Amino acid sequence: MHILYAENLVDQPFLDEYTVGAAELREHVRQYDPATVSAITGVPIDDLYELARMYGTTSPSFVRIGNGLQHHDNGGMAVRTIACLPALTGQWMAEGGGAIKGNSGYLAFNINALRRPDLLQNKATRTINMNQIGQALLEKENPIRSMFVYGSNPALVAPNANKVQEGLMREDLFTVVHDLFLTETAMFADLVLPATSSYETEDFYNSYWHNYVQIQKPVVEKYGQSKSNVELFKLLAIGMGFAEQAFRDSEEDMIRQALNFPDNPHLEGITYDSSQRINLSKPKCSRCSQENFRHQAVKSNFIPNG
Repeated sequence: MHILYAENLVDQPFLDEYTVGAAELREHVRQYDPATVSAITGVPIDDLYELARMYGTTSPSFVRIGNGLQHHDNGGMAVRTIACLPALTGQWMAEGGGAIKGNSGYLAFNINALRRPDLLQNKATRTINMNQIGQALLEKENPIRSMFVYGSNPALVAPNANKVQEGLMREDLFTVVHDLFLTETAMFADLVLPATSSYETEDFYNSYWHNYVQIQKPVVEKYGQSKSNVELFKLLAIGMGFAEQAFRDSEEDMIRQALNFPDNPHLEGITYDSSQRINLSKPKCSRCSQENFRHQAVKSNFIPNG
């Protein structure tokens, strides 16, 4: 930013019309001259000039902000600062310019068809943010009596790990963990249920970045008595006497429901059936020109949007 301002590579009309605080930012970055920044970061001064000039003179220019920054204490500010760069250069107005943190919303699907909030009778049911699970597990008033953990490892990944582990050690807490591995959380569990891997189940995936939907078909048999999340919850529903159709749906049924989402026009033409037609086409791998199963599985399971 210091170099962009110093070498007049900023789009002042854009800053004047569309931003707030540009003048204050200009004064703030005066202290971050190339020599100072090089000493802080270890990046050579010449590289700083080369990058700033390349970015400031290229249009359109686009910044894809990857994962990782948000894992640090100042991650939010780092992302915010990077997002200021296309404002300085006016790239938010250029087609193909700007910045992006993720585009998962591009292929948003019918999530309510999977979660079925309409089946929740008590709409005031208590919910707890996982970031606060450590504190919640130690509350004396209205305590948590049981916890079912799947697809996560709160003993390791949730904040305030000491509190989380202290809570998991409570004698009056009944904990069930459904996982592929004996995780740190599973070590505290009263009951551990074996889960399947993605190689053993049918599912579909989109992405934070690309514009494709991937249908995942099982490629190996389930190991031992392991169950997928869907299978396990269906068995629990039967055991608990729930008769709703939602607890009878197969993975295929759920994929069909999830992809049926007229609210997102980008999903038009992407269906379970169309994915099967592509899967059966078995094109040759462009990299090896052979009908190699592993390459085919990757190529044919990706469905270009539209």
